[in-house]
Amino acid sequence: MKRIRIDFCDFWPGFDKFDNYFVTLLKKEYEVVVCDNPDFVFFSTVGFDHLKYNCTRIYYTPESFAPDYLQCDFAISFEREDSHRNIRFPLYNLYGDMNSLAGPKKPFVEVRKKHTKFCNIVVSNARATKRIDFFHKLNEYKQVDSGGKYLNNIGGSIADKLEFISQYKFTFSFENKIYPGYTTEKLIEPMFCGSIPIYWGNPFIAEEFNTKSFVNWDDYGSDEAVIARIIELDQNDDLYEQMYNEPFFPDNKPNLYCDEERLMVFLRGIFHKPIRRNWYQFTREMTHNYFKTRIFFGALKNKVKASFQ
Repeated sequence: MKRIRIDFCDFWPGFDKFDNYFVTLLKKEYEVVVCDNPDFVFFSTVGFDHLKYNCTRIYYTPESFAPDYLQCDFAISFEREDSHRNIRFPLYNLYGDMNSLAGPKKPFVEVRKKHTKFCNIVVSNARATKRIDFFHKLNEYKQVDSGGKYLNNIGGSIADKLEFISQYKFTFSFENKIYPGYTTEKLIEPMFCGSIPIYWGNPFIAEEFNTKSFVNWDDYGSDEAVIARIIELDQNDDLYEQMYNEPFFPDNKPNLYCDEERLMVFLRGIFHKPIRRNWYQFTREMTHNYFKTRIFFGALKNKVKASFQ
C-alpha cells in the first residue's frame, strides 16, 4: 500500500484534519500520514496558510469560488468543466450516501403522517437577499418556520437539523447565490428527510437531479409562479404525492458527480506523480512573476507618460 504524506489547512471551523471525508476515502487505497511536512496539502477558502507550503497544493472549495491556479496545482471544485487540473465534485457528496437517494423511498402514507407542518428554513446568512425576500413572500400564505440563527421565529435555534426538516412538507433550499454548477447540501438534506425542497440556485441543476421531484424555481420563472405552485401542492395531496414519488435522479441513477471512483482516478493521477516541485508549481511561479513584471513596467510607463504631459 502506497504511503502518502498529506496535510489540510484553511478549512472551515470544526474541520478535523485527521478524520474527514478525504482521509476516509484515501485510507481505502493508501497508507495516509497526516503531518506538518507533507508532500501534498489540501486547502480551502478560509485563510492563506496554504501559501506557506512548498509542496503540491490541492484546492477544495465548498463555496462558489473558482480555482486560482496561481495558488493551487489541482482543484476539486464546483466548476462544470473537468480538466487535467480540475474535477467537478459538488459539496453535497460530503453530506451522505448519494446512492441511497436512488433506492426505494419510504411509503408516502408513512412520510405524510410525519409532515405535521407546512414549510421550514434553516439559515444564518443575512446577506442572501433572494432567499430572504422569498421567505417573506411565502409567509404571506402560511408561516414558514425558521429554525436557524437568522429570521428565527420558533424561539431558538434547532438542535437537530435533519429531524427538524423531517416534520415539514416543504423545505427552503435556496443557495446563497446563483453560480453555474454551484449545488450544496441545501438541496439533498430535505431529500434524505422526505421533505420536498424548494430550490433556487444552480441553473444547470436539471443535469444532475430530476426537477420533477422538487420545486425548482427556474421551471416557473418568478416568485409568484413558484408560490402558486407551492400552494397548489399544499392543498392537493394527490399532486404532492405525485411529486414525492418522483425519483431524485434522472433514470433513478446517481449522477456522474456522485461517483467516488471518478474522484479517486483524479487523485491517483496526483499522488502517483514524482514527489518534487512539479511542472504546475513551476508554471504558477512563472505566471506570478510575469504579472508582477507587467504591473511594474505598466506603472513605470504611466509615470514616464505623465512626466511629458
